[in-house]
Amino acid sequence: MIIGYIIMIFLTNKFGAQGYGEYALAITVLSIILVFTKFGLDTSIVRIIGEVKFFQNKKSIVNILKKAFFVSFSIGFLLSLILFKYSSNIAINIFNNSGIINELELIAWIIIPSSLLYLIAAYFQAYKKVVKYMLFNTFLLNSILLILLFLYEYLNIEYRPFYLYSVSIGVTFFIAVLVFFLDYTRQSDTVVFSNKYNLLKIIKTSLPMLLSSSFVLIINWSDIIMLSILSTEKDVGIYNASQRIAEISSLSLFAINAIATPKFIEFFSKKDMKGLENTVLKSTKLIFFSSLPLLILIVLFPKTILGINGAEFRLGYLALTFLCIGKFFNSISGSVGYILQMTNNQKIFRNVMFFAAILNGFLNYLFIPKFGYNGAAIASMTTVIVWNSILVLIVKRRLGFWTIYNPLLKR
Repeated sequence: MIIGYIIMIFLTNKFGAQGYGEYALAITVLSIILVFTKFGLDTSIVRIIGEVKFFQNKKSIVNILKKAFFVSFSIGFLLSLILFKYSSNIAINIFNNSGIINELELIAWIIIPSSLLYLIAAYFQAYKKVVKYMLFNTFLLNSILLILLFLYEYLNIEYRPFYLYSVSIGVTFFIAVLVFFLDYTRQSDTVVFSNKYNLLKIIKTSLPMLLSSSFVLIINWSDIIMLSILSTEKDVGIYNASQRIAEISSLSLFAINAIATPKFIEFFSKKDMKGLENTVLKSTKLIFFSSLPLLILIVLFPKTILGINGAEFRLGYLALTFLCIGKFFNSISGSVGYILQMTNNQKIFRNVMFFAAILNGFLNYLFIPKFGYNGAAIASMTTVIVWNSILVLIVKRRLGFWTIYNPLLKR
């Protein structure tokens, strides 16, 4: 994340709010497409492998991965062809910005490696190989991009930021494939093969997670999309910078989810509900105490922190404050989404996120024309509080324990 913020500071100071806004918009479009190409498989793989790895062998796991890769590759190939053909129409008719045609064409090239990269990372997460999971989920991509940015700047070569991002995706994917095959050859193969998960069952398991991911993405990125339509690229840049900084308060939540998610399915598969509850409560307590200092720091000095990106970004201090409040509530609510998806409650999670996506879109439509990026931040904060509150209550009702941490109660 630190490397990501260095990249953001570098790009905002070099290209300004408008230039950074175009880069952020390209990342948003790619993220939306990846929801469909991943098909929820990056989450379902963790759950499926977590269920079968204790009683099936290497061949079983690899067959599951082959089917997952086939689904993701097929969808990605189709969407790449569509984007190649209609990139100009999308740029002009939807975003009213012919300047991002090149970015859309680049997206078409990196759809497949980007989606498969997430699946490889999910494989490592399922095996609790957290270092490799984080390496291919975020760290390596950002590191390569930062090196390329400094190299092009040092050599005084003109570039478009998203071009270097695309190159970074390609290099990261190549390294991930090599490491994956090396890891696969070292796995033990001692148990009789069983084909518990065929292609149809994998799709049925993944489909609710695809829809959930779609709605989560709509919530996270509809602010950017609607700002790009209802406002200017400058507003998009200011808001996205505020959004990225607000994510600092969720840093521990990301770290905990990386480790705890495979543990959730492990306890649930063993029907050890007490172990599941203890893991959840310890995780949420750790998230609370690690998130609170970051929240206080950002809320007390929003203009100073935003000013690192340039003077014009200080205008987003109110948006940053609202977003931080929402992120903090999301953190202290615990890993409610992953808990439900790892405990056979993915359809309930999907339904809640569908409601939240509609709510967020309505609030954005209501507030952005009046308040700009501040309105988008208010919409985001409200939506996050509402859907987390609902999910906390559902976990209590379904699994019998509270996920939200209350420092006044002794547990």
